[in-house]
Amino acid sequence: KILLIFLSISIIVLSSSTVTADENLTDLGNTIIVDDSSTNQMNEPTIQTAIDNASAGDTIEITGTNYEHCHFIVDKPLTIVSNVGTKMSTCPSNIKGSDGIGIFYFNENASGSILSGFTFSNDAAKRGSVDPYAIYINGASNIEITNCKITQVTDGPGIYIVNGSDININHDSVKKSNKGIYITDSNDINITQSAI
Repeated sequence: KILLIFLSISIIVLSSSTVTADENLTDLGNTIIVDDSSTNQMNEPTIQTAIDNASAGDTIEITGTNYEHCHFIVDKPLTIVSNVGTKMSTCPSNIKGSDGIGIFYFNENASGSILSGFTFSNDAAKRGSVDPYAIYINGASNIEITNCKITQVTDGPGIYIVNGSDININHDSVKKSNKGIYITDSNDINITQSAI
């Protein structure tokens, strides 16, 4: 009987410690997968929907290889990644709140975000639009842009940073942009192992 009681207590203790470990994993954030079911992000905005529904600290993994009509506003700290070199292009329309025609717009609430593994092209200016960009960081800090390729931004910057701080641009390339990286009123901008 004593052995049976001891085993029961041991099982209860082990079960409670397992629950605690699982709760700690949940604190690290969730991963949200966005597939290629909607390549036209204006008609069916699966990526912006994932961003809107995510919680601070979540990871959004984009598994499709090509998306068009891309205009995304990030307003919380997120990790947004592609492991397949996802290509994204824009169109000549402005999403309210994004300060121009571009693909990823990080506002001050997105501090702490990571963007990794994408290829961007924005030729909206050819159609008469103004203020094109691929990535715009406005008022945010502690942002990391890594392993991204910007192949074209007609008449605008590939990466545009305003009032930013502690921004890390690593292993990126920017080509065929009027201004490769445009930085104003910012500090601690680190650009390493990149081709601009």
